[in-house]
Amino acid sequence: MDNSALIFLPDISGFTKFVTHTEIQHSRHIVAELLETVMRANSLGLKISELEGDAVLYYRPGDPPSLGELVQQARQMFLDFHAHLRVIERDRVCQCGACKSASHLTMKFIGHYGSIEETPIGTFTKLIGSDVILAHVLLKNSIPAHEYLLLTEKYLDTQPAGSRNLDEWVTFKPNDEKLENFGEVRTEYIPLTPLRSQVADAPPGGEYPADAGEPDFTISVNAPLLFVHDILTDNARKAEYATGVKEIKLDTPINRVSASHTCVFEDFEVHFVTQHSQAKEKELRYVERGDATVGLSFVTDYKLTKHNGKTIVSVRTIRARGGEQARNPLVRWIATIRSGILIRAVKRSSRKRLEAFREYVERVYAEQHGARGGQAPV
Repeated sequence: MDNSALIFLPDISGFTKFVTHTEIQHSRHIVAELLETVMRANSLGLKISELEGDAVLYYRPGDPPSLGELVQQARQMFLDFHAHLRVIERDRVCQCGACKSASHLTMKFIGHYGSIEETPIGTFTKLIGSDVILAHVLLKNSIPAHEYLLLTEKYLDTQPAGSRNLDEWVTFKPNDEKLENFGEVRTEYIPLTPLRSQVADAPPGGEYPADAGEPDFTISVNAPLLFVHDILTDNARKAEYATGVKEIKLDTPINRVSASHTCVFEDFEVHFVTQHSQAKEKELRYVERGDATVGLSFVTDYKLTKHNGKTIVSVRTIRARGGEQARNPLVRWIATIRSGILIRAVKRSSRKRLEAFREYVERVYAEQHGARGGQAPV
């Protein structure tokens, strides 16, 4: 029985080593998102053997796909990968190293044809064999580029003469590798960087809300700007300082524009949606909309400013626009009065929550950095 198969490895690279818990968690989630994007672009009917950290091990038993098909498969995965990176950058809220550097991630592909052995393990099929090992070894090579489709001689030998008459951007470059246990392995690679010009722009996001005006109140937090912002925009941590919150329901572990979460209180819930994030050198802005089950919608606008090693946090809460308007003038008047009462209650609650937020941030910062008293390091 013929056990020949295409072995195809898309691999993500470019993340540096991160040290904080947030950066490690976010880098893992970003890679998982990108791998899902790549897997949705599978047009060749490739089978998945394993997800390997930053890579997917694909295979397809039988005759190999044509060179044109394989190049087109790599092209589509590459374009979808970079298009999703542009969406991530457009909607980015988090200022951690992983989120800020995601746009610099790159993708390469290894294409090889050889013998495999399929070993069922649960619902997966484990691939074994020297050709599988060779494909993995080729991920670390001497190619002076970061984005390419590497094809082994063993795959290229399956293609007929004239098969290289492909799109104009496709150029083949020779590359030989001397590998332990495999000797000299001849390969060729196609640079993928020229495809960058074909990457679709991220669709425009929602309009940024206008500046809400003078803040309702301002506090000074004895911690660096990015540290304060990290906790403020980490929705999962609200229950650690917001009085009365019983549970936080998240739709995603990374807060981005349009991401949502729900704060569950004893008698009501508030559904929040991130509306806007803006970063300047010494100032960060964060806006979220809240829709409470008690019948009030509001927008909270935060401004964080670096000042003498501390962080100035300014907050303003306003009623959100939109929603159905009653036709009866009396009903509208009553609704307006009720909304006014509720918005004042929200502002009082926000003041208390912000004071609790300051205490929480300063305590956590002191615990993590041993900073007690005086100014926090910039």
